[in-house]
Amino acid sequence: MPKSTSKKTPNSGSVTQLQTKRSQPDPPAPEPGRDRYDDRTRQPGLEAPELHVHHLFGILARRWVLIVATVLFGAFLAGAATTLIPPKFTARAQIVVEPERAESIGTAAVRPASVDASAIDTQITMLAARNHLRTVLASLADDPAFTGNAPEQQSSPASATPTQSGTTIRMPDIFAELQNTAKGALAYVRKRIGQETGLPDFHEFERTLRIDQERQSRIISVRYTSKSAVQAATAANRVVELYVGAQAQKLRQAAQSELAALDIQIAKTESALETAEANIQQKLAITDYTATGQSETAPLRKLQREVTETAQLYVTLLARQKQLRSQQGTTETSVRVLALAEPPGRPSSADAKYFVLPAIILSLIGGSILAVTRERFDRTLRSERQVHGALGIPYSALVPKLSWIHKFRPHDYLLRKPFSPYAEAYRSIWASLQFAAQQQPLQIVLVSSSVRGEGRTTLATSLATYAAQSLQRVVLIDLDFRHPAVAPALKLEANNGLLDLIQTDCPVDDIVQHVPELKLDVLTVSGYSIDPVAIFADGKLHNTLQELRNHYDLIVIDGPPLLGVAEAGLLASLADTVLFAVKWGVTRSDVAQNAVRELQTLGWSDRTIAERVRAVVTHVNLKRHASYKYGDAVELLVRRGNNSGPTQAAPALKTDNLKKLTDQSDGSEPTVRVAAE
Repeated sequence: MPKSTSKKTPNSGSVTQLQTKRSQPDPPAPEPGRDRYDDRTRQPGLEAPELHVHHLFGILARRWVLIVATVLFGAFLAGAATTLIPPKFTARAQIVVEPERAESIGTAAVRPASVDASAIDTQITMLAARNHLRTVLASLADDPAFTGNAPEQQSSPASATPTQSGTTIRMPDIFAELQNTAKGALAYVRKRIGQETGLPDFHEFERTLRIDQERQSRIISVRYTSKSAVQAATAANRVVELYVGAQAQKLRQAAQSELAALDIQIAKTESALETAEANIQQKLAITDYTATGQSETAPLRKLQREVTETAQLYVTLLARQKQLRSQQGTTETSVRVLALAEPPGRPSSADAKYFVLPAIILSLIGGSILAVTRERFDRTLRSERQVHGALGIPYSALVPKLSWIHKFRPHDYLLRKPFSPYAEAYRSIWASLQFAAQQQPLQIVLVSSSVRGEGRTTLATSLATYAAQSLQRVVLIDLDFRHPAVAPALKLEANNGLLDLIQTDCPVDDIVQHVPELKLDVLTVSGYSIDPVAIFADGKLHNTLQELRNHYDLIVIDGPPLLGVAEAGLLASLADTVLFAVKWGVTRSDVAQNAVRELQTLGWSDRTIAERVRAVVTHVNLKRHASYKYGDAVELLVRRGNNSGPTQAAPALKTDNLKKLTDQSDGSEPTVRVAAE
């Protein structure tokens, strides 16, 4: 293959000469405290723009996916709450406090007495007493209907089918089984989150029970809230029934105790009465009081008075005994049940489905706030103004993001769609490089980035492919020893061709891999086969690149990222220019600034960096980029439609023709961007 006739001035020799290379006066030092790569907010294009209404709507339009996802998540949570959070029911039972009645014996009238507020407060306090509530809870624990442990009903004989052996097997209904499984799963979830209905503990029972006076009346309401309507009614009724029953039981016990005491007292009174009558008869038999004086009859009159008093007491006791026995079957307490609770038909708590719409509205508001917040705190690079303001280096082009079908072979897409926005981007990069070649030779182009995954290899392979269609000879070199990616991208054999060229005297044409369909030569590496810094120390890599200058018109190097790789800065010093890949919407400004700052450690000034480093924004989502309203060519391209143009091969653009075009310009660098031609 013929060599290029044009000779390029080689770079200086080895690593020891890197510090004195291209010595030139540095620009004036920046003001104290103002470092281009330290203070992002002081660079033009990086300040957060003042938020206007149209900016707000633009943010919401760009972040619609986040907003919709937030709304769907909120609706899902509301729906889950509707399913998992059961409604609560409140049942009410009522008792009335009866006024005390004046007791009467015989047919005397009964006059009702009034009930003061203290008596009602006393009844409420007794109803809410812990001893009484523990009794109620113990009674409910023995009620299978309340605890949900009611025995299952036996299946009817019709649901079983006899087999040939005489035994019976069940014929389960598939729908019933699925329904039971779903109910069991829902019950398990509710049990895990503490929402399963059953016997509550004492504190929960006390907390969900309310005992209040109905306005200024003598009626006391007992309310109980539960997730089951039957449980709520059962608990409220049990509270009032046990309380009224306990009051009646106390009255019956008091009546029985009084009857027992009356029986004893009646027996004693009857015995005393009989004794007194016997004494009177005895004295009458011994002494004739008709002939005696009044003084001698005084003891007899005393005994007669005692008999009369004892007889009256005896009659009173018998009347009281009769009254108590007549009241044993109809014991009236000071309180009685006015109305028992019935299972409520409607829940007392708000229906959970009514929270779905407010949840959606709140999620919409929250998603919008989150979208605006993320946009305002977004520090990734997208536009030309942002890149230049953060890094202070020229901006070459926006490289569109390819669909997943074409992203595995972007260089093939470049050839098949020569007038697509993707091809226009590399045409812009190539034109800017050719214009910069007027001031200094640009034969070795290093493609680097801040970190991995920013489109560095795709940029290198596509640029080399485009240049190979115009120039006579182009070589693509993979110098990322840690993660070589050129061979997999071009589907070539990963060998140590570059190391063989450095360490042996073999001809270049015998070592490089030729890719005829791309008109491209490739030198690959296979990974960690040698210390990368070692090939810089003895100048062998520099000498190899000088030899390649004599064989090729353009050398494109796919280098390692600048951050975290020791040889990246040394490799940049051997290149004529550096294409710095910035991934659209991913690369943060501080990360890119730190990467460019690595070049300052080699003694590069801001002016040198601005002359030798160019930024290329990769993986650009054209529609999203246009939504930011930067006013660049991408917005015009999207408005006109993403037309890929004709599919026939584009005519080769010769270097001499391009140089003639640039020679006729006014000397300023052309602004070539992605555009629909």
